[in-house]
Amino acid sequence: MKTIYWWKCTPATRHNPERWDRVSYPAPEVGARLALDGEVPRGALSVRRAAQGAGWVVVCTYARGWLSHARSGAPLRVVDSLALRMRHPDGRRAVAVWHDGGFHVAYRILPSLGRLDGVKGLTTFLVASG
Repeated sequence: MKTIYWWKCTPATRHNPERWDRVSYPAPEVGARLALDGEVPRGALSVRRAAQGAGWVVVCTYARGWLSHARSGAPLRVVDSLALRMRHPDGRRAVAVWHDGGFHVAYRILPSLGRLDGVKGLTTFLVASG
């Protein structure tokens, strides 16, 4: 597995990148793999079923690893995460990421990139365009 790094700084060195420390990012506890039935929460299952019912092909992957700080990239804590990757036979695509009890990122990829508003927005998009 490739080693990933992040740059650690302190308040005293944050304006001087030459003094930042290069630190290796912790490896995931479980690398991305197909999700087992017991690992998919009820909310994610309902989105998967709605998408499949509307003709989308859905791949659900599971991983357990470090959540990173949005600004600094520093590892915060270990979380379980799911990624739903959805593809419609006509070429449209969507992806959603689940952690901490809900979808935190959901996008339609094709025909154009756009953020979807949580489970309701994602489900509406999938069913309406199915």
